[in-house]
Amino acid sequence: MMKPWVIKLGGEVLVDRQALADFARDVAELHRSGQPIIIVHGGGAQTTALMRRMGVEAHFVGGRRVTNSETLEIAKMAITGQVSVDLCSVFVASGLPALGLNGISAGLIRASKRPPRVVRGGGHEPVDFGFVGDVELVDSALLQGLLTQGLVPVIACLASDGKGQVLNINADVVATDIAVAVEAEGLVAVSGVTGVLTDPGDPASKLDLLTREQAIQMIADGVIGGGMIAKVDEALRGLSKGLPRVVVTGPVASGILESSIGKGRNLGTEIVEGSP
Repeated sequence: MMKPWVIKLGGEVLVDRQALADFARDVAELHRSGQPIIIVHGGGAQTTALMRRMGVEAHFVGGRRVTNSETLEIAKMAITGQVSVDLCSVFVASGLPALGLNGISAGLIRASKRPPRVVRGGGHEPVDFGFVGDVELVDSALLQGLLTQGLVPVIACLASDGKGQVLNINADVVATDIAVAVEAEGLVAVSGVTGVLTDPGDPASKLDLLTREQAIQMIADGVIGGGMIAKVDEALRGLSKGLPRVVVTGPVASGILESSIGKGRNLGTEIVEGSP
């Protein structure tokens, strides 16, 4: 069996249902060609929107959500109760055998509560992110079994510590750890932006290629900020663990997946260890 590709989707891809449907047809065509695919999704936009409707303030540090007990309950409703269902509905309609899961399903992901730590873009003091987890173990055999059956796992970014505590995990973190665990051919992170920009206000400033050294400098200079810090950090972590390729691209549309896996002009930013 071919090595899988992991596709990470942010919850914002659900905003344009037609664009998502076009993208889903591309994924289905790729799957029909024999390419194993794993989809990992977040739901940050939906979580924040539901928090706002419930009068709860969202708190972020370095582009990462702080999750207290109230926020966790809302995240569970938004990510697994809304985003998972809506994504699977679109993918199944495209002919893709999408199987909605989360990290708790059959113990797919075991996580531990993240201890306070200093994060890039979050100042010099350790930050307590609350009920946020770090991945300890991915059951790659379970995933490989699903792939062998021709299924496409669609995995929400919630997991458990194995003792009953649900933990919220950044979807980029989950996607990276799953991609490493299954020895994926590559990881494509699809969000609402075209890639890494040298000028955040100018889409034409997108970089086709970004090295580790350049990425670290751009974060230090404040060029890369907000949620993009977490995406780039996770890309670099994946590369350091042997992941061959990470592409940051978007917004969701037909054609971006094909370009990301090397069959056309690169529409996103490919992040690599060093210059070729």
